[in-house]
Amino acid sequence: MKWQPIAASLVVIALFMGGMAVWRLTRSDNPRNTGNAPANDAIDLPADDGEWKTVKLRDLPSLDPIGLWPSHGARVSDPQLWVVWETREHASCRVIARSGRSAWYEVGSTKANTHYMALDLSRFNDEAWFCVEWTEGGREYRSQERLVSFGAGAAFGRRTYRIAVPKAEPAKPFDINVVGGELRRLTGDAFLTSLFPDNVHCWTLPRPDLGVLQLGVTDPASIPDAGCFGFLELRDPATGTVDRVLIELRPV
Repeated sequence: MKWQPIAASLVVIALFMGGMAVWRLTRSDNPRNTGNAPANDAIDLPADDGEWKTVKLRDLPSLDPIGLWPSHGARVSDPQLWVVWETREHASCRVIARSGRSAWYEVGSTKANTHYMALDLSRFNDEAWFCVEWTEGGREYRSQERLVSFGAGAAFGRRTYRIAVPKAEPAKPFDINVVGGELRRLTGDAFLTSLFPDNVHCWTLPRPDLGVLQLGVTDPASIPDAGCFGFLELRDPATGTVDRVLIELRPV
């Protein structure tokens, strides 16, 4: 998956006069992410099911699925994070994780083309190894082990935003809370998107005076009738940390 820095959007600048800097976000090349229509609110990560079951690793070939995130050695700025990946087929997958040399635990399973799974580092003393087991062409694979740890830095205030976007009205921005860092010191390269449909273009406008990052859709009519989703990523160069928030869009 190719990421690109946020570029200036002339359309957005016309809407926000007065010298405000506007950054446009890019999208990925995956159109298969329509989903349930969300409400106009923010929600937390789903709660886990209590005690995870231990698993014994089978002998599987090693292969990473497409766009697996976060990368090995990543430091995330919130202990609750999304593990994200894609498969070419509508595939069954599961995430397993462990702390140090402890047993492997099954965190959860998915069945989709675009996958995301909640992982709570606070259950692993803020540092965990994880893998994704997945299928393609009737074969099973396991990704390389990846280490991810918690580090203080700028982070999104919520894990998920569900946004209802009016199609028949001028585009209006929605506030995304950013905590644990200074918006003034974050550059245009700090904010990136992935997994939105090809024709859905988003933009951001940092508002340090309000302590929020404003998010908007350039053309609300481009949102599929069933809704869609994508991820907004925040990279804090001062601390070397990253964070992702799930953005669900629904046209109204």
